[in-house]
Amino acid sequence: MEFTIDKRILLIEVSKVIGATERKATMPILSNILLKAEKGNLKITGTDLEVTIISSINCNIVSEGQVSIPAKKFYDYIRELPDRDINIKKEDGFIEISTEKISGRLKVLQAEDFPHIDEYKGNYTKVSYEQLLKMIDKTIYATSIDEVKYSLNGVYIEKALDSLRCVATDSHRLALYEDESLKSIEGLTKGIIVPRKGLYEIKKIGTENEINIAVEKNKNLIVNIGNTIIQIRLLDYDFPDYKSVLPSETKINIKIKKDILVSAVKRAQSIYQEKISRVVLNIQKDTIIVESNEPDIGEVKEEIEIDYKGDPLKIGFNGKYLLDCLNSMDGEFVSMGFNNEQSASTFFADDNKKHLNLIMPMRM
Repeated sequence: MEFTIDKRILLIEVSKVIGATERKATMPILSNILLKAEKGNLKITGTDLEVTIISSINCNIVSEGQVSIPAKKFYDYIRELPDRDINIKKEDGFIEISTEKISGRLKVLQAEDFPHIDEYKGNYTKVSYEQLLKMIDKTIYATSIDEVKYSLNGVYIEKALDSLRCVATDSHRLALYEDESLKSIEGLTKGIIVPRKGLYEIKKIGTENEINIAVEKNKNLIVNIGNTIIQIRLLDYDFPDYKSVLPSETKINIKIKKDILVSAVKRAQSIYQEKISRVVLNIQKDTIIVESNEPDIGEVKEEIEIDYKGDPLKIGFNGKYLLDCLNSMDGEFVSMGFNNEQSASTFFADDNKKHLNLIMPMRM
């Protein structure tokens, strides 16, 4: 195998694929990428068996073939080369990487040992990258990072009555977003759970205005972005019954300017030394007092005027959860709904019922 390619182009494509490799893999081959030169095209593949990324680019193929090379070492080396064409050649268990007076060698593994990837050949649904990114951004922050809670380690996607719905929860908070302009995805026959890692890879790679997306036999989510294909293995678990925790109504309902509340929560959270901070919303007639107290540091109290005439309520939240929720919302205002200091509270962006955030309170 031998080919010549612009170093800058190669670096961009390798940087896309390297995110799917497993650096601490028990199988060394999973920390490698596969280079396959064939018919004037270089195909670069990386996988950890959960997420697979394949990128294809045109280049000058001298001789066809394939090779498996350490992803990180290869990326680090070509990154430091001058911005010009480089020649890559497989020879005697190594690949030689050269340009003008510079040359280097990297040891390779057998390409035959690299996992076989079946590429999707079916139909797609066309969506805008902005549309897909919004669905991810408005839910992914609420996924669980606890690897034991397998069913919560991704975003649940299902068809609603007149839209596509995305839901994520870590059991302490929940994010729900519906896109009414997108009714379904090609191949989606039931609810699927897309793992968090795969969604982050989509966020990193997406640059096109329009992309293609499909579900393959309820096993994989396929996303075609320009010259790159991302194949994400779906989580084979049952997502919890999230509808059972959604309040049918809330007794205390308040509308407030989002940026004012965000700034107040940030100031309240700033005095905490630990990662977990408790921010209290003390709701009074015509006023919300945003409070925090760290015994060894100090306390914060900030009054915000609101239009409210009902009963008082004092309720505490994890400050990070509040900020994650508020920062995910579009619009100028946030509508908050409460029942009592122990039950889940609702947060909507500008009364948009298609974008719901639910947060469980902390004990006072």
